[in-house]
Amino acid sequence: MKPFSLLKRALEETERIALARVTIRTRERVATLRAYEETLMLETMFWPDEIRSTGALDLPEGGEARVPAKELQMARSLVENLADRFRPGAYTDDYRAALERLIDQKMRGETRNAKRRRPEPKVIDMMEALKASVDAAKREQKPKRSQPRKKTPKRSAA
Repeated sequence: MKPFSLLKRALEETERIALARVTIRTRERVATLRAYEETLMLETMFWPDEIRSTGALDLPEGGEARVPAKELQMARSLVENLADRFRPGAYTDDYRAALERLIDQKMRGETRNAKRRRPEPKVIDMMEALKASVDAAKREQKPKRSQPRKKTPKRSAA
């Protein structure tokens, strides 16, 4: 535990973070290591070639970026109705579960006959989908808290 304590204290006292290379599964990542409360926190980062400029994106600009007030209110309502505490146990790694099932099948000698099919592309009306989501969220909505949430101050870009 001494190396851990030494590194943590040194990072705290110098107000610095450490850069590290870490292998997760079979992939090497660059990461930061920083003191956080009573422990050290490791956060992975992107490699330079994984970072893309937003300049190449076809983003709406000017009048095209404006949204009607009614649609914005509906989107806000959806966000508020779906807001809840994060519960990590509610999420599963579906890819891993499917892979484990496939491995189990192969270990039992079963073969997989299904061919991969490309899903048909869905064309959806975003406003209809948004309305349906808001309606569904309202139906499932729990009773509101008696005290409103505190608004966090907006940060300005430096």
